[in-house]
Amino acid sequence: MTATVLGARALDKPGKAVLALRADVVVAPPLSPAPDPSRDGLRLELVDALGQVRERLTLPPGLRDATGPIGWSANRTRMRWRYIDRTAGARVRSASIVVNEQTGRVTVRLSAGGGTLPLSAGDAPLGIRVLVDAAEKRCGALTFNPSGGARPKCTFSRSDTSVQCR
Repeated sequence: MTATVLGARALDKPGKAVLALRADVVVAPPLSPAPDPSRDGLRLELVDALGQVRERLTLPPGLRDATGPIGWSANRTRMRWRYIDRTAGARVRSASIVVNEQTGRVTVRLSAGGGTLPLSAGDAPLGIRVLVDAAEKRCGALTFNPSGGARPKCTFSRSDTSVQCR
């Protein structure tokens, strides 16, 4: 994975933690068939230094219709995907995937809220795993270095209430 930015805040507030991710998953081109989240969904895992999954977000497959509050929609070429979940208890409200078949780059953006994410600097180094295409087993993974290390690294706030990884 490249160009990965992960941010989390409100780590000390159960049920109020916010997580944001931007990442480029790069796989061997050409991407044929192209990833299709309406068929496979999207999965993200945040892991700690011990390899324990601290957060798992799964966006289910399925197309969103005009009356449905949950699902994926795509542009005409099916290379740009957007996920929406407007239900009351949704952790992930929106996400997007942009596919570049020629370069093998799949750009993922996701924001989630309303969770509990008890992380601290002692849990570093953090890692992220993204599965963008279950049918073709296309995924990306990255382990961030601890604060003070070389990039990509995670830096926790002094009070351990937020973390920024890039």
